Amino acid sequence: MAPLLLQVLLVWLPCALAGHDYSQALSKSILFFEAQRSGYLPSDQGVTWRGDCGLRDGKINGVDLAGGYYDAGDNVKFGLSMAF
Repeated sequence: MAPLLLQVLLVWLPCALAGHDYSQALSKSILFFEAQRSGYLPSDQGVTWRGDCGLRDGKINGVDLAGGYYDAGDNVKFGLSMAF
């Protein structure tokens, strides 16, 4: 147990003392995922230049695939379980 605790302290203590702003990193991460959304977007969307998109996805086959998240800008869209 003691070696594990020592290892955790040696790894995490320098990170804690380095002064990283984790709240800023988290907010930028959330903003990135908001920019990857597809479908009808909420009015409180953090990325103001992004609008509703992919609303007709699957319509040609009679399926509603609006929503989800785009991956890496290559027009591959994953549903919630894959995006998670």
